[in-house]
Amino acid sequence: HSAALCVGAAAMTLLLHRHSSPPSTTDGSTAAANDDVISQKETKQGIIPNSHSDCFNNMLPTLPIRLLQPNDNLLIAFDTRNRNPTFVMEWINNKKHGVIAATEQQEAPSRKNKRFFEDKTIPEHHRSRNHHYRNSGYDRGHLAPAADFKTDSEVQDSFSLSNISPQLPRFNRTMWLRVEEFVRGVA
Repeated sequence: HSAALCVGAAAMTLLLHRHSSPPSTTDGSTAAANDDVISQKETKQGIIPNSHSDCFNNMLPTLPIRLLQPNDNLLIAFDTRNRNPTFVMEWINNKKHGVIAATEQQEAPSRKNKRFFEDKTIPEHHRSRNHHYRNSGYDRGHLAPAADFKTDSEVQDSFSLSNISPQLPRFNRTMWLRVEEFVRGVA
């Protein structure tokens, strides 16, 4: 449990750091970047100098945990080593679950015609694939369930295989379903 909390804390620190404003100086102005620093470009693998970014992009190692954010209400930490999500974080609010005024209520998006799909932002040899599940005896179990989302595009995002973990059918359809319903009930 403590390892999962550490990973979660690290992910939140990274997110907060990435979205924080530049540091301020003592006179209240925003600090400028050091002129001696080489111009840099942020890539999928990290930050490297612009002059070499195209050359090195495909040569850099892939970090084992990839943070993916398919929409504003879902963050997925995907482990490329085992092709499985480490954790997901979702924004759940009561408006998504029927605790809204009758005039604001809208029909929940349907799961009908939704298909599981591979996350193309993950290199092919690191991503989970649909054929991994065929005749395996495992369900494709949502970590962030489709029922938690209120728009059709968010429901579709939940069908990304980066949000899916292999689950025994009996577990996925009983115990895990109860956990999902419990979380929605207390949200």
